[in-house]
Amino acid sequence: PDESRILLPNIKNNKTAIIDIKTNSTTILEHDSNVYNNACFSPDGTKVLTLTIKDYTFNLWDIKSSVLQHKLPHSLGNLSSNNNQQPSKWWRATGNFSPDGKSIITLADDMTAKLWDSNSGELLDQKNINQRVDGRSEPKFNSDGTRFMVTLRASSKCYTGQLAKNNSELPFFDDPQPISSGYIYIANNGSIKPLHLSLGEVTSGIYHNEDDSILLSSRSGNLGYYNISSGMPSTSLKGIKNISIVSRSPDKTKIAGLSHDNSVIVFNAQDTSTPILVIPTIDSELDNQIVKINFDSSGDRLWVHRKKGPEVWDILNKTIEESTSISLTYPYSITPFDNSIVVVFRNSFFRTYRRQQNGTLTSLIRNNSSNITAASFNSDGQYLITGAIDGTLKLWDLSTESTDPDRTYTVPRNISINSLSVSKDATQIALGTVGGNAYIIPFNFTDIIKPIEVTQDGI
Repeated sequence: PDESRILLPNIKNNKTAIIDIKTNSTTILEHDSNVYNNACFSPDGTKVLTLTIKDYTFNLWDIKSSVLQHKLPHSLGNLSSNNNQQPSKWWRATGNFSPDGKSIITLADDMTAKLWDSNSGELLDQKNINQRVDGRSEPKFNSDGTRFMVTLRASSKCYTGQLAKNNSELPFFDDPQPISSGYIYIANNGSIKPLHLSLGEVTSGIYHNEDDSILLSSRSGNLGYYNISSGMPSTSLKGIKNISIVSRSPDKTKIAGLSHDNSVIVFNAQDTSTPILVIPTIDSELDNQIVKINFDSSGDRLWVHRKKGPEVWDILNKTIEESTSISLTYPYSITPFDNSIVVVFRNSFFRTYRRQQNGTLTSLIRNNSSNITAASFNSDGQYLITGAIDGTLKLWDLSTESTDPDRTYTVPRNISINSLSVSKDATQIALGTVGGNAYIIPFNFTDIIKPIEVTQDGI
């Protein structure tokens, strides 16, 4: 827990190794049979819980003395009658210490959950379960150890429960919950609640930082503004059916929608019955496919980003003012909250467009040196953050004409970055990788000692 030691559950010959990083010493725990590849430290780092499948038993060890203190047994169970393989091929179990280290919860393929006293090894309580648990993921507790969640095998669901009688009694295990609900259940003692927005078949959404709202569109043509804090709708409109992307002008007077047939309609935000501008479908050629739309900062122009490059439409005159052939690649384009800048992407390059005071549109090309796979602005639009296929994260100061990044960071193992987000106060950057992990790092990059890594099993 203090990151001073590494636990290797099954190195070879029924042995578990604990390596002390500071002293370079190794403690060996010798078992009677093969050890499964999951194990955990106690919160204070003095004990280790391992699992041996041959005897279906959890083993509680004292690290300092290398002594096996207690065996916490399960059994083969009734599933063996439906399985012709050796139990080592299919029998799984999971277990973990409570946050205070006083108790241990274990669940196994004998379809039981057990609660143990970690000091005496006494079985405190036992309940039946009707779903198989994921042996690769330990049970997780909330901060005071009363609530827990257990990930289930071959599904995206989990068991949740609350200990009773001073944390000495297990709950009854009823219907499984989605894993996201499990994390909500244990986070902040269940005080974080999901927002349920009353709009079905949502096809597109765009967050508005300035008023903390989100504009959602539905397949049936309904549009709605929702407050992110309360989840309550503020405005409901009737738009066009089958919208796949929606955008709003910075002055909130116009809404644009990209339809599934590759046409674009712009209408007044207060009256959606009569379109202001209709950009019809050209043809089915891939280069003409529209991938993004956005208004400029004035709201008088609409950027239409096709695979072959961006177009700038004059909404009032219904004409194309500017167009460029670039052959866009994902993430295609991005704008800050005020739409004062438009950035488009092609492989490792990105081009920044800015409207000058005299009305001319200027652009600057920068080279990221590796194919860009994700991008995000900070809250005031000064900085663009790019993530690349080689795991590099770069921060660009767009208030200057410099073509070099201001800062660079590389995620562990150089895994491709596929999503980015900047906190509202611009102090942290969250990024997701192809490997299924997420990292949280400081915005200035300089305070990084070790990034916060969020895996599928939590932090």
